[in-house]
Amino acid sequence: GTLGADEWRTLCSISLVISLVRIWGYKHNEESRHFQMLLNFLDLVHALHAFNLCETSSAHQAYYLFHILKYLWGLLILFPDISLKPNHHYAIHAADDLKLMGPLHAHSTPVFEHLNHVLQQTNFNRHLGEIESTMLSAYCREGKLQSLLDDDAELQASIAEVIDMMNSI
Repeated sequence: GTLGADEWRTLCSISLVISLVRIWGYKHNEESRHFQMLLNFLDLVHALHAFNLCETSSAHQAYYLFHILKYLWGLLILFPDISLKPNHHYAIHAADDLKLMGPLHAHSTPVFEHLNHVLQQTNFNRHLGEIESTMLSAYCREGKLQSLLDDDAELQASIAEVIDMMNSI
């Protein structure tokens, strides 16, 4: 499947930081392109860390804005042929969102991200007038099945046995 927002955040703020520091941080001098790319990426990580805190203040907003602007400026220096995208522009204004709406976790939507994924996997069979009831039925059916699978140890054992048999084929 595809990565969700939380998985991307973990990948970028933990896994890539460790990997890139090991690959680009120790083997290159401070003037090398790889080292400059590492510093630029770390500015993005700093900005995202400030943006994802569970509390916010004017100091957090200033910290975020400093690092996101430094990151964007670094992008233009490191990659002079690229053009910034609307998301880059939005990132500058995200500091205002911190002030207006508070911390990201207060209005983050991983539950709805999951629901959108479930709905996208639902087969509608081109019955446009029945989409709403089809979605509701499919979602309820999936919830009941998930509950059944979670609560019935005997069923879990049977399914594990079938999976083992299928894997041995």
